[in-house]
Amino acid sequence: MEKRRFLHIGDNSGLVAVIKEVLKGHQLIESTSVKEDLLSLKPDIVIADAELISGDFIRSVKGNALYAPAGIICYAASLNVNDELRSYFDQNLIELIKLPVCKDELEIRINKMLRNRGKNEAPLLADRNLDGSDAEFKYRTVVENASEGILLIQDNYIVFANRALSAMLGYSLEELYSVPFHTFLHKDDKLTVVENHQKRLSGNKIPIYQVQIRKKDGSFITAEVNAARFKYKGRVATVNFVTDISQQVKVAKELKENEERYRLLFSNSIEAITIFSADTLKFIDANEAFCRLYGYSRDELLNLTVKDISAEVEKSEHAIKESVKKGDVIIPVRHHKKKDGTELIVRIAAGPFTWKGEQVMYSIIRDVTEQIELEKEVRESKELLQNMADSIPAFIGVADAETIHYKFVNQRFVDAYNKERSEIIGAYYADVIGQRNADFAMKYINEVRKGKPTSYINTFDLEHGRRYINVNFTPSFNSKGEVKDIIILSHDITQLKQAEQELKDAKEQLEIQNEELHELNATKNKFFSIIAHDLKSPFNALLGIGGLLKENLKNGEVDEAREMANLMYESATSNFELLENLLEWSRVQINRTDMAPKVVNVKGAVGDVIQLYGGKAHEKDIVISCSGNDDVFVMVDENMFSTIIRNLVNNAIKYTLRKGDIQISYRSVNGSVELEVCDSGIGMDKNRLDTLFKIEECYSTAGTDNEQGTGLGLILCKEFIQLNNGSISVTSEPGEGSCFKVSLPSLDG
Repeated sequence: MEKRRFLHIGDNSGLVAVIKEVLKGHQLIESTSVKEDLLSLKPDIVIADAELISGDFIRSVKGNALYAPAGIICYAASLNVNDELRSYFDQNLIELIKLPVCKDELEIRINKMLRNRGKNEAPLLADRNLDGSDAEFKYRTVVENASEGILLIQDNYIVFANRALSAMLGYSLEELYSVPFHTFLHKDDKLTVVENHQKRLSGNKIPIYQVQIRKKDGSFITAEVNAARFKYKGRVATVNFVTDISQQVKVAKELKENEERYRLLFSNSIEAITIFSADTLKFIDANEAFCRLYGYSRDELLNLTVKDISAEVEKSEHAIKESVKKGDVIIPVRHHKKKDGTELIVRIAAGPFTWKGEQVMYSIIRDVTEQIELEKEVRESKELLQNMADSIPAFIGVADAETIHYKFVNQRFVDAYNKERSEIIGAYYADVIGQRNADFAMKYINEVRKGKPTSYINTFDLEHGRRYINVNFTPSFNSKGEVKDIIILSHDITQLKQAEQELKDAKEQLEIQNEELHELNATKNKFFSIIAHDLKSPFNALLGIGGLLKENLKNGEVDEAREMANLMYESATSNFELLENLLEWSRVQINRTDMAPKVVNVKGAVGDVIQLYGGKAHEKDIVISCSGNDDVFVMVDENMFSTIIRNLVNNAIKYTLRKGDIQISYRSVNGSVELEVCDSGIGMDKNRLDTLFKIEECYSTAGTDNEQGTGLGLILCKEFIQLNNGSISVTSEPGEGSCFKVSLPSLDG
């Protein structure tokens, strides 16, 4: 039966558990969000949280010929979903189910959707593939071609059946897989068989028993069932060997009721059958098949006893005594010998009955020598393969190409994940290597499924820490040319990657040093520019004003001299501010600035600056307002904090028109203090904002009263703010003014 691929999008842990239970044996791909490459996995059905799925996603599924066959089931806490999803539901493009979702409802919805796709889908069942490596090919061949029916039962469903069982009952494999196994039992046998099955799953030994099984045509056969408990794909299951003994039962019955009818069936049976005395063990009769199997004529056999053909006489005698007491027995393995001394391994079904007043035994024998030898050969080949793989210094594994469950790993692979080999064999690959690595590997797995070898490099969290692993995928093909398994060969390349990283780090460090050198060069150029121009020009102006002042005094022009003196004072003050900023900035650049963080009251610091620049603001008829609590404190260098506020307020006055206003505010916010200086000035465009704090593009725009500057003040502000673990941002629009926001650590922060 074809395995299905399902995609679940969502993080509802309760529903995930239900989905996994329903989809046992099928491939389930999980994602907590919609990703572009999910649909490339071509899921048969998408199960998704309605809140995560958009109409675009549904249209991508239904509008693409590659994905259109996929069904979509959306779940939600309420069926009152958005109009778009409701529309798709009304058009039967999606299914809607309400949380919480039970197992039965989900299975019904999925089965309905599979049937509606017109593919004659069977209900959801566990994985149908037998476990085993290539070394088990011969064993698989034996199972598939065995004359007796062989099936695996897990979770009350048949998850594997060979062709013999299908032919025996007349059902297709899909029909056998589609319903619980007890559906095929006679009503009189159901209770006993189910109880035996549960006991066997619990570890109890259940002897071989007979049961009536319904065929597809409605008739029943009597079958002999021998079962054993084992783990299949990590979970408990039973392997059952079913032999149609309808003919044998009929033979035994006919023997008891009518010797003539018995003789006809006995003689012509393809099974080797004999009758012997329960007391003397002497052969009473044997059919042609029995004589042929052991190499004796019928007359020769009638002069022999069971001891003469048994290679385990004591065991044979004990089994006969037990059968006389308890009835029919089945002996799976017994060693016998032929006339020529050749030993053979047989399977025996025997039982007592009375014939002509004598206690006798019938025995139906099947030669299983070849089957046992093949099983031994498989075990030895597998051991040899395992030993060879364990000696190779690489991580080796084999996974089923469809289910991606591990079928084989070597010792180094086991040691890398600090697990038992039994924990890995049969496990889903994501449960071993982790979901992160599994998601990364999926696109490469899809490539190798197409028959293309592929490889990739990724980090893996192994027993000895995170390692770089080079993973190589190689396809393994079956006799039909289909990709059956994925051979995984991986090498640890951590040392090589570390060497590459060291080279990369060295290159990045060199690039950082080059960038720093570029910035230093820009700083040097700006410094010389300021010295050559921005300092020289103001001093030339001072010299000119001084010359005029001298002439005014000489000529007795007192009023003119007073005006020149005022101009000289203003120019000297501006030059002093420029020189002070230049000196502070240069100290920062050569790391000569002394940091002395202390608790500073913001209101006091702002008040000092407002008082300092009050006269300058008054000259332009600018109103400065301040708002904030008295108990707001910052942990900063006090001188730097004062310089920051001075430059921001001075800039605001400089670029605000007459009769404008400046608003200063501060407040505590989440361990920081935010200080804002906003003006109603001329503002800035985006290009100016982008270069405002870059030294290499630093320049000054004349103020609204043609005040001059260098643009260095804001750069110095940013340097001081960063030294005090703060940040600065600015918003501005031309003609709308500017607002500078400074964030610094508060006393509590």
